[in-house]
Amino acid sequence: MTLMTGGCQCGRVRYAAEIESDDAYLCHCRMCQRATGGVSIAYVNVPAGKLRWESGPDWYR
Repeated sequence: MTLMTGGCQCGRVRYAAEIESDDAYLCHCRMCQRATGGVSIAYVNVPAGKLRWESGPDWYR
Protein backbone atom coordinates (compact mmCIF):
# COMPACT_ATOMS: atom_id res chain seq x y z
CA MET A 1 0.00 0.00 0.00
CA THR A 2 1.28 3.45 -0.93
CA LEU A 3 0.35 6.81 0.58
CA MET A 4 0.00 9.56 -2.00
CA THR A 5 -0.53 13.22 -1.17
CA GLY A 6 -1.48 16.16 -3.33
CA GLY A 7 -3.82 19.06 -3.82
CA CYS A 8 -4.45 22.18 -5.82
CA GLN A 9 -1.69 24.47 -6.97
CA CYS A 10 -2.53 27.29 -4.55
CA GLY A 11 -2.35 24.87 -1.60
CA ARG A 12 -5.87 25.51 -0.28
CA VAL A 13 -7.04 21.92 -0.86
CA ARG A 14 -4.80 19.06 0.31
CA TYR A 15 -5.49 15.33 0.46
CA ALA A 16 -3.85 12.01 1.29
CA ALA A 17 -4.90 8.74 -0.32
CA GLU A 18 -3.89 5.15 0.33
CA ILE A 19 -3.64 3.30 -2.97
CA GLU A 20 -3.23 -0.44 -3.33
CA SER A 21 -2.16 -0.43 -6.97
CA ASP A 22 -0.27 2.08 -9.06
CA ASP A 23 -2.51 1.44 -12.09
CA ALA A 24 -3.27 4.94 -13.34
CA TYR A 25 -5.29 6.08 -16.31
CA LEU A 26 -4.84 8.82 -18.87
CA CYS A 27 -8.00 10.03 -20.54
CA HIS A 28 -8.19 12.49 -23.40
CA CYS A 29 -11.90 12.30 -24.22
CA ARG A 30 -13.77 15.53 -24.90
CA MET A 31 -15.53 15.48 -21.51
CA CYS A 32 -12.24 15.23 -19.59
CA GLN A 33 -10.70 17.96 -21.75
CA ARG A 34 -13.59 20.28 -20.91
CA ALA A 35 -13.52 19.36 -17.21
CA THR A 36 -9.81 20.11 -16.84
CA GLY A 37 -9.21 22.73 -19.50
CA GLY A 38 -6.28 20.66 -20.73
CA VAL A 39 -5.45 18.01 -23.29
CA SER A 40 -5.86 15.08 -20.89
CA ILE A 41 -6.34 14.05 -17.28
CA ALA A 42 -4.41 11.45 -15.30
CA TYR A 43 -6.23 9.70 -12.49
CA VAL A 44 -6.36 6.62 -10.29
CA ASN A 45 -9.47 5.12 -8.67
CA VAL A 46 -9.47 5.28 -4.86
CA PRO A 47 -12.22 3.99 -2.55
CA ALA A 48 -13.79 6.82 -0.52
CA GLY A 49 -12.65 5.21 2.74
CA LYS A 50 -9.01 5.45 1.63
CA LEU A 51 -9.15 9.21 0.95
CA ARG A 52 -8.50 11.76 3.70
CA TRP A 53 -8.92 15.51 3.24
CA GLU A 54 -6.10 17.40 4.96
CA SER A 55 -7.73 20.75 4.17
CA GLY A 56 -10.93 20.55 2.20
CA PRO A 57 -12.60 22.67 -0.41
CA ASP A 58 -15.21 25.31 0.31
CA TRP A 59 -18.75 24.18 -0.41
CA TYR A 60 -21.44 26.38 -1.94
CA ARG A 61 -25.15 25.86 -2.50
